[in-house]
Amino acid sequence: MSLLERVYQEGGLKKFNIKELELLAEEIRAKIVGGAYNNGGHLASNLGVIELTIAIHYVFDIPTDKLLFDVGHQCYTHKILSGRGENFETIRKEGGLSGFPSIEESPSDAFSSGHAGTAIGAGMGYCYARDRLKQNYKVISVVGDASFFNGLSTEAMSVPYEKPKNFLVILNDNGMSISKNTGGLYKTISKATTKSKYQKFKKGLKRVFKNSFVTKFLNAVRNFFKKIIRHGDSFLDNLGFKYIGVVDGHDFKELISTLELVKKSTVPVLLHVETCKGKGHKNAEAEAQKFHGVSKHFAKSENSCSEELGKSLDRLMDSDNKIVAITAAMTDGTGLSVVAEKHPSALYDVGICEEYAVTLAAGMALAGIKPVVCIYSTFLQRAYDQILHDVCLQNLGVVFCVDRAGFVGADGATHQGLFDLSYLSSMPNMTVLAPKNSAELKKMLPYALSLNSPVAIRYPNGKDAEIPNGKQENLTSFEQLTEGNEVSILAVGGRLIKE
Repeated sequence: MSLLERVYQEGGLKKFNIKELELLAEEIRAKIVGGAYNNGGHLASNLGVIELTIAIHYVFDIPTDKLLFDVGHQCYTHKILSGRGENFETIRKEGGLSGFPSIEESPSDAFSSGHAGTAIGAGMGYCYARDRLKQNYKVISVVGDASFFNGLSTEAMSVPYEKPKNFLVILNDNGMSISKNTGGLYKTISKATTKSKYQKFKKGLKRVFKNSFVTKFLNAVRNFFKKIIRHGDSFLDNLGFKYIGVVDGHDFKELISTLELVKKSTVPVLLHVETCKGKGHKNAEAEAQKFHGVSKHFAKSENSCSEELGKSLDRLMDSDNKIVAITAAMTDGTGLSVVAEKHPSALYDVGICEEYAVTLAAGMALAGIKPVVCIYSTFLQRAYDQILHDVCLQNLGVVFCVDRAGFVGADGATHQGLFDLSYLSSMPNMTVLAPKNSAELKKMLPYALSLNSPVAIRYPNGKDAEIPNGKQENLTSFEQLTEGNEVSILAVGGRLIKE
């Protein structure tokens, strides 16, 4: 009997010892690598959280306790442990498991997610509802891959000050978010100040001395030493979270002891866990960004339009220093690697902050720069208001290169680029262009930059479709490919034309 079969037979991990958990992690690691190899998917991000996810399932009671993932591409181990391991070979296939958490798929998935920034806010929503309805369960939000400083996450962390109790935010720090050097003394202090005895001491102190100078003095002394130990990083306390860290995200003994401690505490906690992205797979560890998402058989993906965008921008930047490119943590995915190499000062990667990217472009345009904003269609919709309010209403010369437009396949509902054509076309002053292939994209980019008004160029991923040239008057009109008398078919995008 495999260890996974035992998990299902026993209904969980509670009877496993540390050695068995370590063996289970390797069994799951092999299963995830095999699934990604056969179907494609998110590899490095999932390999890095195997031990962490197992420890969460070991300590907490899922699905009674609510587990939320941000961005969502860290959920493979969770799916396997929550009864879906036998169907894991169907992941990202039609009729199979989703590559992201889905409330329609399992009660263990507390929130459907495919975009960054949702786990903290939604987790707090669960907490407030639980407390209002006088229910009793824990809420755990796992945040990683640079989404901790997404605008939505920051808003949830910042307001209100009074955070709900029994709420745990786990920062999966895998080198793509934040990292800090913290010694053993700080770990000890962090754990000690979370224990129930410490919390009782604080309450007793206030009850006896109330708000007298004694209470203020003792609290000041405590805060003084905490600030020294934390190298000044006490802002999380001011946001209403108790910070604990840094914990080794691959050490079961340390993970479990820390999570059990947090489980007994009622104060809201931010647990800083350090993990290795791609853990256990040599290539994924060495090139975590490359193996973050992989194609079937780990084949190199070919995206003709994305590659042409990078080449075209490189050529245009050679002769015009006013052109800059802006992306939201997708330099490689949007084809901007060549720009990063040859024109590094003209590339602005703002992290997973699409709204900021668009407003930044608006400010640049007003000051005489020609910004080209390169974002996937599914993520650009998060900046709807900024496109409308900050760019279109001011009629600014911002070019939006909308990558992965249309159906994108196996990533599922949260990642389909199906809505940009509708909402962009309805905006004032906006011109929407849809090249049939990379050759047309090459022509459209300088044209879009010449208009000095909002322009969106939308194009799919994958290889160019083989489409014959037809009769075309200009870049903003439909191209007539065939003639007929009874039916007129208007097609947008190379894939639809090919079909």
